[in-house]
Amino acid sequence: PYVDHQATKDQRDVNVFKKVLQNIGNAVTQFNNDILAYTGGDANHLIHDGDAIIKATENGLQELGPQPPLGVTDALALVQPVQEVNSLIKTAINNLISKKPIIVKHGYGAQVLASLEQQKETAQKLSVLVSSKVPSPLAPISRQLSDQVAKAIQDGINAFSHTGSRRATKVQRDISAFKKVIQ
Repeated sequence: PYVDHQATKDQRDVNVFKKVLQNIGNAVTQFNNDILAYTGGDANHLIHDGDAIIKATENGLQELGPQPPLGVTDALALVQPVQEVNSLIKTAINNLISKKPIIVKHGYGAQVLASLEQQKETAQKLSVLVSSKVPSPLAPISRQLSDQVAKAIQDGINAFSHTGSRRATKVQRDISAFKKVIQ
């Protein structure tokens, strides 16, 4: 029987993209589960989850970099998996924002902010790379999907901006009050 090796190669290429999306999705799902379970205290596991998302994204950059550009059909096959990851990211960020008061209260606002900024940076790099692999007629769709992720992460960044400095100011006020008491 005749085997079209090019089609087989292209299919493997699409599977590499899907695997990268799956790995990022798994990291985001763990982050979201830990956000939902967080009730206060030590939030280092949330920071580690953010690091895992960054690592999954960086690994994706490494895996996708050498991949050849996708055909229209293959690129369209990625729309749904990308939308699923986008939905996971939006949900996780919204849940993170809902936990902001307790995260900030325990002094983790600045660390969460730094993690979100790194996540946005690596997500933007992945977006640029994926867009370079998509046929030009599909570039607007690729940009739209990327913009959704950027907006969700930016919403988190906006929510956590200045939380670290406010926490530091409160600590400074507490120290000043304590010094007055002991004098």
